[in-house]
Amino acid sequence: EEGYNDSNPYHNSTHAADVTHRFAALITNSRLLSSGVLCDLDVLGGLIAAILHDYLHPGTNNIFQVRVSSTAAILHNDIHVIENHSAMKGLMLLKGDDKPTNFLSTLSRKTRKRIRGTVISTILATDMSEHFDVLSSFKAKVLPKLRKVAKASRGVRDMELGMDLDTLSQEETQILLHMGLKCADLGHVTVPIEAHSLWVRSLQEEFYKQGDWERELKLPISFLCDRTKERSGPNYGGKSAWVPGRHLPTPIHELGGVLPGL
Repeated sequence: EEGYNDSNPYHNSTHAADVTHRFAALITNSRLLSSGVLCDLDVLGGLIAAILHDYLHPGTNNIFQVRVSSTAAILHNDIHVIENHSAMKGLMLLKGDDKPTNFLSTLSRKTRKRIRGTVISTILATDMSEHFDVLSSFKAKVLPKLRKVAKASRGVRDMELGMDLDTLSQEETQILLHMGLKCADLGHVTVPIEAHSLWVRSLQEEFYKQGDWERELKLPISFLCDRTKERSGPNYGGKSAWVPGRHLPTPIHELGGVLPGL
């Protein structure tokens, strides 16, 4: 929790807790675990990814990090800068058998490697530059199989939900986890409008703070980040379909359409 900067209006420890809770609720209510679609290790990797997905977030976006040649941008060669840095620094907490934070130390090397791979790929998938790739992969490779789960769930007990489901490959499991965390990350659009509006205003202020820094550094002011321009904030576009209209982002619409109880 100390790795989240609570001076960030949006990407702070409250956001991390909110996303982690929503990811856990999604897995539980959709019965992906109880039906056998996901196993315990998949869910554990996904939960760790949710906890760490914005760890040490600087309060700016990747474009800003690259423009100012930040230490993180140089370290990660301008590629998924914030996401790579969150994954790397977060996983360092789990390195070393003598660390109290390394609760995975009793697991086998093979199991730890599997969980680590899940955490890294799932965090990197939260980069919005990967949005349409994640969505198209889900639609092409995972959605048809999840439709079988939805069909089997009608009038059938949880223990039987996965009986007619083709086993997901490791790649397909990863895509499903990517989609789940993406839905959790964008999921405040599903909460009561009063709470949703608080998140929107927080994100808008974080965008504006970046714009203020860009103005001070004489950099081009990024889209949605200029507080001097009317209708500039995320209410009018950006990370998901915010108010007015309050339409659900596509990932939530797609996943919610096939999973029972979601």
